[in-house]
Amino acid sequence: MQVATLKKPKKKAKAWPIVLLTILFLLIVLPIALVYGIFYDAGTKKVHYDEEINLKEVGNRIIVDSLDNTVSTAKMGLSITEHDMDNMINMGMKKAGMTNPYVHKAYMYVRGNAYTFVVDVNAVVLKTRVRVMTTLSENEDKSAFVFAINDASIGRITGLKGAAKPLIDRFLTDDTVNSFLKSTGLSLTFSRENLSITYVKEDMMKDLAKLTQDENIGLYFDILTSMLQENMVKFDLDTNKFAEAYLDLTELKTNELVTDDQTHIKVLPETVTTQCRDNLVALIDHGDINPESTDLQTVYSFLFNGWERISDEERAVVEPINMNYIEIPDVHTYTGIIKNADTVDDLITEMEDTINVDDLISKDDSRNHYICTLSESIINKYIAGQSIIGYTTLLHRADEHGYKVNYVTVDNFYCNLYVNSDNEEIAEFVCKINMNGYHTSLTFSTVVTSGGLEGSSLVFHVRDIKYGHASAEELKKEFFGIICAAINGGDDTISASLDDYTISFNFASVMDAAEAEAEQRIVELPHPPVELDPYFDPSNIQLIIGGVDRNDEGSLSLYLINGIDY
Repeated sequence: MQVATLKKPKKKAKAWPIVLLTILFLLIVLPIALVYGIFYDAGTKKVHYDEEINLKEVGNRIIVDSLDNTVSTAKMGLSITEHDMDNMINMGMKKAGMTNPYVHKAYMYVRGNAYTFVVDVNAVVLKTRVRVMTTLSENEDKSAFVFAINDASIGRITGLKGAAKPLIDRFLTDDTVNSFLKSTGLSLTFSRENLSITYVKEDMMKDLAKLTQDENIGLYFDILTSMLQENMVKFDLDTNKFAEAYLDLTELKTNELVTDDQTHIKVLPETVTTQCRDNLVALIDHGDINPESTDLQTVYSFLFNGWERISDEERAVVEPINMNYIEIPDVHTYTGIIKNADTVDDLITEMEDTINVDDLISKDDSRNHYICTLSESIINKYIAGQSIIGYTTLLHRADEHGYKVNYVTVDNFYCNLYVNSDNEEIAEFVCKINMNGYHTSLTFSTVVTSGGLEGSSLVFHVRDIKYGHASAEELKKEFFGIICAAINGGDDTISASLDDYTISFNFASVMDAAEAEAEQRIVELPHPPVELDPYFDPSNIQLIIGGVDRNDEGSLSLYLINGIDY
């Protein structure tokens, strides 16, 4: 008997696990893989932030070092490196409170004129980078740098157009980028419309000035800014540095208004000012001065000018310092470099000593009715004793060798009087500015108003200012302020006005002295005394400037237009 066996049907494989895995792959794994593939970017730059320094030290390094090679290269050179910028970005973001757990670091790459701004992002398990790629150039009038944005990327997504544009646009907004740029402490501005970042050169100078936090370096930056406006500061855009610039000092060395003829006070030798600087550094290195607590500008002023020519406030700083190391055993007896300190009284006495009474009361109409003369050399002796000589901007910082001090010093200032080919009465005031051992020339050209005297004063009006071959209008206010501070005092015989840029010599006391001597002489004559007041009224006084050209010994001479009739 046969027995029938029933076969169990085969079970069909269940498809749902595969479907589930497929769904999981499509919805989770693939997107994550795509996200990683698109956004993951672990590339970075090894950045060494100098955590121990601050923004001030970065700024000081840049400006102090700019004067290192003025003598050997005849140039003032500014160099801002990629490393400087990395430090400024890092410190700026911390100061602005822009750091968060996801922003790992920010930095930049410079390759010739290609500049890339980068932010590394660590978002839990995802590393990526946001990059803005730019090309640097100067604008048409060379007043600003322009970083033209060529591309931007997040991870592997690049392109300012196409599918990536919405994502890039979310990052490249005016607010986002300008906030990041502001955090650097630099006056960079972003324009989404023009896809560019602009850095005005004058703003760059102001940013450096702010970084140093030093109020005593105005002359340095005024010179640099003025030369920027003259397009005399040249920038090299292909150096792998953020910015590298130089000012050719040979262009500032001299101009057509400058003469160093024997009639003028000689420029102090470069070694004199350098010796003041070296003595200051010696006191620091020997431990007699702590640069963090002692105003170096004050000590330098003392070393240049001596005890008698500094203020009581400056004396209070200098007096406690032991200067035996630089062979100044007693600060109270130290006379400084400038030994001459003629006063206004000395100048007036020199003029009164030349009064010629015989010419004033002579019956000989052919005589010139000459009163007296003030020579150019006497004026320059007076100027040499004023505080404008030795006016200094000190630039200083610690370095690996100890302490570095560079300087910009006014070490000569003289007046040149003459009559030009147009028969104009001219006074040129020439200033020698010593740039860390290299002399340059700043000149004010002034003209006497027609008619000579204004009241009892001779008034010179500034009409031109030159710094080397450059027109230096921007230096006018700063430097004329220095002149005003130097020569304005209790006596108004010589004064300067910043309001209208004038330098005045008041001859009232000289006229009074001439009148008194004439009166004494007439009293002795066998004739009744005459009324002298009308003769010595300013309207009857003529002033004549002597000197055919710049190389002559010029002078200011006073005459009576109508001689005394008795």
